[in-house]
Amino acid sequence: MASGANVKQVQVLHELNDSLRKFSQELSDSLKSVQSEINRTLDYLAGREKHWREEVCRCQADLRRAELAYAACMAQIYDDDHKPTCHDEAAAVAEAQRQLAKAEAELANVLSWRRKVDSKITAYIGEVTRLQRAFNSTLPQASGFLSAKSGDLQDYRLVQPPSEIRVIGQRGAAYKHAKQEMMRNALDDPRVGRDIKGWIRNEMRRMQTGQATRMRMPGISRASPYVPTMDAGHRIHDVHHWSNLRFEDVKINRARYHHALRLGLSDRIR
Repeated sequence: MASGANVKQVQVLHELNDSLRKFSQELSDSLKSVQSEINRTLDYLAGREKHWREEVCRCQADLRRAELAYAACMAQIYDDDHKPTCHDEAAAVAEAQRQLAKAEAELANVLSWRRKVDSKITAYIGEVTRLQRAFNSTLPQASGFLSAKSGDLQDYRLVQPPSEIRVIGQRGAAYKHAKQEMMRNALDDPRVGRDIKGWIRNEMRRMQTGQATRMRMPGISRASPYVPTMDAGHRIHDVHHWSNLRFEDVKINRARYHHALRLGLSDRIR
Protein backbone atom coordinates (compact mmCIF):
# COMPACT_ATOMS: atom_id res chain seq x y z
CA MET A 1 0.00 0.00 0.00
CA ALA A 2 1.38 3.44 -0.95
CA SER A 3 2.38 5.69 1.89
CA GLY A 4 0.23 8.57 0.56
CA ALA A 5 -2.89 6.42 0.65
CA ASN A 6 -2.07 5.30 4.17
CA VAL A 7 -1.75 8.85 5.48
CA LYS A 8 -4.99 9.89 3.82
CA GLN A 9 -7.01 7.02 5.27
CA VAL A 10 -5.53 7.45 8.74
CA GLN A 11 -6.43 11.13 8.66
CA VAL A 12 -10.04 10.21 7.94
CA LEU A 13 -10.10 8.07 11.08
CA HIS A 14 -8.76 10.90 13.19
CA GLU A 15 -11.27 13.34 11.70
CA LEU A 16 -14.05 10.89 12.51
CA ASN A 17 -12.79 10.60 16.04
CA ASP A 18 -12.65 14.41 16.37
CA SER A 19 -16.26 14.58 15.17
CA LEU A 20 -17.30 12.06 17.80
CA ARG A 21 -15.52 14.04 20.49
CA LYS A 22 -17.18 17.26 19.32
CA PHE A 23 -20.60 15.62 19.25
CA SER A 24 -20.07 14.20 22.73
CA GLN A 25 -19.17 17.65 24.09
CA GLU A 26 -22.09 19.37 22.35
CA LEU A 27 -24.54 16.76 23.62
CA SER A 28 -23.18 17.08 27.16
CA ASP A 29 -23.43 20.89 27.01
CA SER A 30 -27.00 20.68 25.71
CA LEU A 31 -28.06 18.37 28.53
CA LYS A 32 -26.48 20.67 31.10
CA SER A 33 -28.27 23.64 29.54
CA VAL A 34 -31.61 21.84 29.81
CA GLN A 35 -30.91 21.00 33.45
CA SER A 36 -30.23 24.69 34.14
CA GLU A 37 -33.54 25.59 32.51
CA ILE A 38 -35.31 22.95 34.62
CA ASN A 39 -33.83 24.50 37.76
CA ARG A 40 -34.94 27.98 36.70
CA THR A 41 -38.47 26.71 36.12
CA LEU A 42 -38.52 24.99 39.51
CA ASP A 43 -37.18 28.17 41.12
CA TYR A 44 -40.09 30.13 39.68
CA LEU A 45 -42.74 27.58 40.68
CA ALA A 46 -41.27 27.16 44.16
CA GLY A 47 -41.31 30.94 44.60
CA ARG A 48 -44.95 31.19 43.54
CA GLU A 49 -45.92 28.28 45.79
CA LYS A 50 -44.18 29.91 48.77
CA HIS A 51 -45.88 33.24 48.02
CA TRP A 52 -49.38 31.80 47.83
CA ARG A 53 -48.91 29.59 50.89
CA GLU A 54 -47.97 32.73 52.81
CA GLU A 55 -50.99 34.52 51.34
CA VAL A 56 -53.28 31.67 52.42
CA CYS A 57 -51.90 31.87 55.97
CA ARG A 58 -52.31 35.66 56.00
CA CYS A 59 -55.88 35.44 54.69
CA GLN A 60 -56.75 32.78 57.25
CA ALA A 61 -55.47 35.06 60.01
CA ASP A 62 -57.46 38.00 58.58
CA LEU A 63 -60.58 35.85 58.48
CA ARG A 64 -60.13 34.75 62.08
CA ARG A 65 -59.77 38.38 63.19
CA ALA A 66 -62.84 39.42 61.19
CA GLU A 67 -64.90 36.58 62.64
CA LEU A 68 -63.81 37.49 66.17
CA ALA A 69 -64.74 41.13 65.56
CA TYR A 70 -68.14 40.10 64.21
CA ALA A 71 -68.73 37.77 67.16
CA ALA A 72 -67.75 40.52 69.61
CA CYS A 73 -70.13 42.92 67.90
CA MET A 74 -73.01 40.46 68.05
CA ALA A 75 -72.28 39.71 71.71
CA GLN A 76 -72.78 43.31 72.78
CA ILE A 77 -75.44 43.96 75.44
CA TYR A 78 -78.22 46.03 73.90
CA ASP A 79 -81.84 46.99 74.37
CA ASP A 80 -84.55 46.76 71.78
CA ASP A 81 -84.01 50.36 70.64
CA HIS A 82 -80.25 50.03 70.11
CA LYS A 83 -79.70 46.60 68.56
CA PRO A 84 -76.28 46.55 66.80
CA THR A 85 -76.38 45.93 63.04
CA CYS A 86 -72.71 44.81 62.73
CA HIS A 87 -72.89 45.50 58.99
CA ASP A 88 -69.24 46.58 58.76
CA GLU A 89 -68.04 43.52 60.65
CA ALA A 90 -70.17 41.19 58.49
CA ALA A 91 -68.82 42.85 55.33
CA ALA A 92 -65.26 42.38 56.63
CA VAL A 93 -65.93 38.67 57.17
CA ALA A 94 -67.33 38.30 53.65
CA GLU A 95 -64.33 40.15 52.14
CA ALA A 96 -61.87 38.01 54.14
CA GLN A 97 -63.61 34.88 52.88
CA ARG A 98 -63.33 36.11 49.27
CA GLN A 99 -59.62 36.87 49.67
CA LEU A 100 -58.98 33.47 51.25
CA ALA A 101 -60.85 31.69 48.45
CA LYS A 102 -58.79 33.61 45.87
CA ALA A 103 -55.48 32.75 47.57
CA GLU A 104 -56.46 29.08 47.89
CA ALA A 105 -57.41 28.98 44.18
CA GLU A 106 -54.07 30.53 43.20
CA LEU A 107 -52.18 28.03 45.37
CA ALA A 108 -54.15 25.14 43.86
CA ASN A 109 -53.30 26.44 40.39
CA VAL A 110 -49.57 26.61 41.19
CA LEU A 111 -49.63 23.09 42.68
CA SER A 112 -51.45 21.83 39.59
CA TRP A 113 -48.78 23.30 37.33
CA ARG A 114 -46.05 21.87 39.55
CA ARG A 115 -47.53 18.39 39.15
CA LYS A 116 -47.68 18.84 35.37
CA VAL A 117 -44.10 20.09 35.22
CA ASP A 118 -42.88 17.28 37.49
CA SER A 119 -44.56 14.75 35.19
CA LYS A 120 -42.81 16.21 32.13
CA ILE A 121 -39.46 16.36 33.92
CA THR A 122 -39.80 12.73 35.02
CA ALA A 123 -40.46 11.67 31.42
CA TYR A 124 -37.54 13.78 30.18
CA ILE A 125 -35.11 12.36 32.76
CA GLY A 126 -36.13 8.84 31.74
CA GLU A 127 -35.48 9.55 28.05
CA VAL A 128 -32.18 11.31 28.70
CA THR A 129 -31.02 8.50 30.98
CA ARG A 130 -31.63 6.00 28.19
CA LEU A 131 -29.83 8.27 25.71
CA GLN A 132 -26.85 8.67 28.00
CA ARG A 133 -26.62 4.95 28.69
CA ALA A 134 -26.89 4.10 24.99
CA PHE A 135 -24.31 6.70 23.97
CA ASN A 136 -21.83 5.71 26.66
CA SER A 137 -22.19 2.02 25.83
CA THR A 138 -21.17 2.68 22.19
CA LEU A 139 -18.07 4.71 23.07
CA PRO A 140 -15.81 1.71 23.84
CA GLN A 141 -16.96 0.06 20.61
CA ALA A 142 -16.22 3.18 18.57
CA SER A 143 -12.86 3.66 20.27
CA GLY A 144 -11.92 0.02 19.70
CA PHE A 145 -12.93 0.19 16.04
CA LEU A 146 -10.91 3.36 15.41
CA SER A 147 -7.88 1.99 17.26
CA ALA A 148 -7.99 -1.28 15.32
CA LYS A 149 -8.29 0.45 11.96
CA SER A 150 -5.55 2.88 12.86
CA GLY A 151 -3.31 -0.08 13.69
CA ASP A 152 -4.22 -1.79 10.42
CA LEU A 153 -3.03 1.29 8.58
CA GLN A 154 0.23 1.23 10.55
CA ASP A 155 -0.52 4.51 12.32
CA TYR A 156 0.41 4.41 15.99
CA ARG A 157 -0.81 7.81 17.04
CA LEU A 158 -3.07 7.51 20.05
CA VAL A 159 -6.77 7.58 19.18
CA GLN A 160 -8.45 9.40 22.04
CA PRO A 161 -12.06 8.25 22.48
CA PRO A 162 -14.78 10.81 23.22
CA SER A 163 -15.40 11.44 26.89
CA GLU A 164 -18.35 9.71 28.47
CA ILE A 165 -21.40 11.87 29.07
CA ARG A 166 -21.89 12.25 32.80
CA VAL A 167 -24.82 14.58 33.27
CA ILE A 168 -27.50 12.23 34.59
CA GLY A 169 -26.68 10.13 37.64
CA GLN A 170 -24.17 12.55 39.17
CA ARG A 171 -24.35 14.31 42.52
CA GLY A 172 -21.46 16.43 43.76
CA ALA A 173 -21.65 20.16 44.45
CA ALA A 174 -25.11 20.69 42.93
CA TYR A 175 -26.68 18.12 45.27
CA LYS A 176 -24.87 19.50 48.34
CA HIS A 177 -26.01 23.03 47.51
CA ALA A 178 -29.59 21.85 46.99
CA LYS A 179 -29.58 20.14 50.42
CA GLN A 180 -28.52 23.37 52.11
CA GLU A 181 -31.23 25.32 50.28
CA MET A 182 -33.81 22.67 51.16
CA MET A 183 -33.07 23.12 54.86
CA ARG A 184 -33.20 26.93 54.66
CA ASN A 185 -36.56 26.85 52.88
CA ALA A 186 -37.91 24.22 55.29
CA LEU A 187 -38.23 26.93 57.95
CA ASP A 188 -41.09 28.48 55.97
CA ASP A 189 -42.74 25.17 55.06
CA PRO A 190 -45.79 24.38 57.22
CA ARG A 191 -45.46 20.71 56.28
CA VAL A 192 -42.09 20.36 58.05
CA GLY A 193 -42.22 19.37 61.71
CA ARG A 194 -41.07 21.59 64.56
CA ASP A 195 -38.34 19.15 65.55
CA ILE A 196 -36.67 19.46 62.14
CA LYS A 197 -37.08 23.24 62.13
CA GLY A 198 -35.49 23.40 65.58
CA TRP A 199 -32.53 21.37 64.32
CA ILE A 200 -32.12 23.70 61.32
CA ARG A 201 -32.21 26.84 63.49
CA ASN A 202 -29.54 25.34 65.72
CA GLU A 203 -27.39 24.51 62.68
CA MET A 204 -27.76 28.07 61.40
CA ARG A 205 -26.60 29.38 64.79
CA ARG A 206 -23.53 27.12 64.52
CA MET A 207 -22.73 28.70 61.15
CA GLN A 208 -23.28 32.25 62.45
CA THR A 209 -20.89 31.67 65.38
CA GLY A 210 -18.24 30.15 63.13
CA GLN A 211 -18.55 26.61 64.48
CA ALA A 212 -19.48 25.22 61.05
CA THR A 213 -19.48 26.18 57.38
CA ARG A 214 -22.58 24.22 56.42
CA MET A 215 -25.68 22.73 58.00
CA ARG A 216 -25.73 19.04 58.86
CA MET A 217 -28.72 16.85 58.19
CA PRO A 218 -30.91 16.10 61.24
CA GLY A 219 -29.80 13.31 63.55
CA ILE A 220 -26.07 13.89 63.97
CA SER A 221 -25.09 13.25 67.59
CA ARG A 222 -22.13 12.22 69.70
CA ALA A 223 -23.28 8.63 69.45
CA SER A 224 -23.55 8.96 65.65
CA PRO A 225 -21.22 11.82 64.62
CA TYR A 226 -21.04 10.97 60.91
CA VAL A 227 -24.33 9.35 59.93
CA PRO A 228 -27.53 11.38 60.41
CA THR A 229 -30.95 9.84 60.95
CA MET A 230 -32.36 11.77 57.98
CA ASP A 231 -31.12 12.51 54.47
CA ALA A 232 -32.36 14.40 51.42
CA GLY A 233 -34.23 12.14 49.00
CA HIS A 234 -35.20 13.04 45.45
CA ARG A 235 -38.82 13.23 44.33
CA ILE A 236 -37.63 13.13 40.70
CA HIS A 237 -34.41 11.26 40.04
CA ASP A 238 -31.32 13.41 39.52
CA VAL A 239 -33.00 16.83 39.61
CA HIS A 240 -30.79 18.64 42.14
CA HIS A 241 -33.14 21.45 43.12
CA TRP A 242 -34.12 22.15 46.71
CA SER A 243 -37.84 21.95 45.96
CA ASN A 244 -37.29 18.46 44.48
CA LEU A 245 -35.73 17.16 47.71
CA ARG A 246 -37.48 15.88 50.82
CA PHE A 247 -36.46 14.76 54.28
CA GLU A 248 -36.22 10.99 54.27
CA ASP A 249 -35.09 8.27 56.67
CA VAL A 250 -31.40 7.76 55.96
CA LYS A 251 -31.60 3.95 55.93
CA ILE A 252 -34.37 3.95 53.33
CA ASN A 253 -32.60 6.59 51.26
CA ARG A 254 -29.26 4.79 51.11
CA ALA A 255 -30.66 1.27 50.81
CA ARG A 256 -32.57 2.31 47.70
CA TYR A 257 -29.36 3.39 45.96
CA HIS A 258 -27.50 0.17 46.84
CA HIS A 259 -30.40 -1.94 45.57
CA ALA A 260 -30.36 0.08 42.32
CA LEU A 261 -26.58 -0.37 42.07
CA ARG A 262 -26.91 -4.16 42.25
CA LEU A 263 -29.59 -4.05 39.55
CA GLY A 264 -27.49 -1.81 37.30
CA LEU A 265 -29.95 1.09 37.68
CA SER A 266 -27.88 3.44 39.82
CA ASP A 267 -28.07 6.16 37.15
CA ARG A 268 -31.88 5.97 37.21
CA ILE A 269 -32.74 5.63 40.90
CA ARG A 270 -31.43 7.56 43.89
